[in-house]
Amino acid sequence: MSRPLLYMHLDRLEKADLVRGHLELSDDGKAMKYYELVPFELRVTAETVVDALATDHEHEHEHDNKESSQQRGEQG
Repeated sequence: MSRPLLYMHLDRLEKADLVRGHLELSDDGKAMKYYELVPFELRVTAETVVDALATDHEHEHEHDNKESSQQRGEQG
């Protein structure tokens, strides 16, 4: 994984309050950002699985419909 991609994901995790970042100065004066996990709990129930599958299924159909309309536009 590239460094920019890593920092992009760390930034997203920080915005989602799953990690916390803080700056510290190293001995040579460079600013270094350290990350730590924020305690969280994830509960998976039959209902959350069904909801996730339904959401995924909806997004799949939206994607398929978008591709179909784009293909029709290219043919026309």
